[in-house]
Order: sequence, then structure tokens, then C-alpha cells
Amino acid sequence: MGGNTAGLAIDLCKQAEGLAVGNIAKQRCRENINGLQDWVNDKPTRDKESRVAKELEQLMLLVDEYSAIHDTVKTSVSSQALAIYSFLTIPDNSYYKTMAVHSTKLLLAAKPYLNTIKYVLGSSDKLYIATSSDIASIAQGIYIAELNELCSLLEVYKDNRNFIILLFQKCLEETKKSMLLIEKMDLDPSFQARYLKNKQNIIGDGGNKDSGSGGCLVIIAMIIVFFLIYLLS
Repeated sequence: MGGNTAGLAIDLCKQAEGLAVGNIAKQRCRENINGLQDWVNDKPTRDKESRVAKELEQLMLLVDEYSAIHDTVKTSVSSQALAIYSFLTIPDNSYYKTMAVHSTKLLLAAKPYLNTIKYVLGSSDKLYIATSSDIASIAQGIYIAELNELCSLLEVYKDNRNFIILLFQKCLEETKKSMLLIEKMDLDPSFQARYLKNKQNIIGDGGNKDSGSGGCLVIIAMIIVFFLIYLLS
């Protein structure tokens, strides 16, 4: 429906409202007018979305795919931990498939579509910023869910926490890759503030440094403290 056609339809509804008999009939005419007016008011957004419709469609498919993955994080982490604990005499994280890798995969898969939207709409466009922030939020949600589950497993395996620390180490290595990608994105200020707070809770000021194995254990110790605070806040 073109803008001019919608305007004619609104005029017609207004005329019908004037001719309508009874409160119910008048109410329905008014609802029709409001609905059409909303449709007209949304035209700039519709026009904007139509220019990047294919990219938005692909991003929605990624959102659906990785939101489903997010829902499996807790089960995957706990089942893998149980298997490693049960079958390995010496703690080893080489068999552990960190879920944080999906955060990195999502960000890399979404990047070309976001770049196209940025090119078409501009780097400060609200639709682009919101879409970029949504993708970053889902990616962040995956690695935070994994870290939270690993924190809870520290209590479950309190007689042998060393192997959980090794799983933390592997998760952190991939989490830092995701964080580097997120920090290169154009983000909504409110989300960026939350992201920076979470980053501080996870790795403090050492997130972009190669800490080595010894430094990584210090970071993991910080993880335990910060996330217990985070969970209780």
C-alpha cells in the first residue's frame, strides 16, 4: 500500500467514522484509522528495512540458530564435565568442546551482513546499531552461560576442582577471541556499558594480554570470585 493510497484510506475511514451509527461502529472506525496511521508512520522504517531485507533475513536465521545453541549450553557443559571426570585419570581439557566457540562463530558469520547494512544505512543508523548490538548480545550470552555453568560445577566437583579450572582455561581462551570481535563492533551505548561491566567481571584489565599459563590461573581465580558476586547480585 503506497503512502498516498494509505492517506486516501485514512480519509475514507474518517468519513465512515462520521457516518457510523453507534459507539461500537465508531470505535471500530477509530481503530482502523489508528492502525492505518501507524502503518503510514512506520513507512520510513519499512523503506529502510527493504534496502537491507536479505541481510536482515540472514541475520534472523543466525539469531534463531545461535539462540537455540544458547539453550543447550548448560546441558552440554555439565555432560562434558561428567564424562571427563568419569573417564580421565589425569585432568585434561583437550577433549572439552567449549561452547564459547559458538560466540566466535556467530560474530564471524554475522560480520559480512552487518558490514553491508552499515554500508547501505550508515554507521550511526539506529537499525544498524540495534541489529549489531543484538548479535553481540547473543554471542555474549553464550560464553557467559558457559562460565556461569562452570562456576556452578566448582561446587559439584569440589573434591577435584582442578579439572574444572582447566575447562575454565579453555573457555576463557575462546571468550577472549569473542570479546575482541565485539569490541570492533558498533554498539548501542547501553549494551556497550553492560558488555564492559561483564568484561571487567570476567577478565579484569588483562583481557587483551597474553598472560601465559601462570597468568591464566590468576585470571581464572578472578573469574571464580567475580562470577559468584555476579550471580548473587
